[in-house]
Amino acid sequence: MRVTIYRAEAPIDEAAQVAQAMAARGIDLIEVSGGGIGQRQELRVRAKHPDPAFSGVSFAGHCEKMRAATRPKPLALVNGFRTLAAMQAVVERGMADVISMSRPFIREPDLVMRLQAGQREAGCIRCDACEASEVFSKEMLRCRTLPNPS
Repeated sequence: MRVTIYRAEAPIDEAAQVAQAMAARGIDLIEVSGGGIGQRQELRVRAKHPDPAFSGVSFAGHCEKMRAATRPKPLALVNGFRTLAAMQAVVERGMADVISMSRPFIREPDLVMRLQAGQREAGCIRCDACEASEVFSKEMLRCRTLPNPS
């Protein structure tokens, strides 16, 4: 069973309690996120981590509380990953087991291979044009700001 917690309606402490209960019932993986398209902005409270290694990773601060509540269940973290260094730091330091991304793969579907070949960061600049309300769910997702890398 896989369930993703998307909404941050409750304070992170309440979300951690829910995640802990789900982990105790056998859930396979929990993804720490702040919602998605259409969510009210006030529900998407970012929790930056004070460590510069996690710069730009929007929910790194929440992830530590979720990890403490759900260990040893696998945890995924999404939102804000651009650099390979940040991705590696999250996994190496045990903050999360899985790096989850969406926008970077819209721009570079072969991003994993590019990172393995030596690319140090994703080309996505997080402009969110790929998710603009005038195009989302109306046409194929694609990077609308920058030309796709060759």
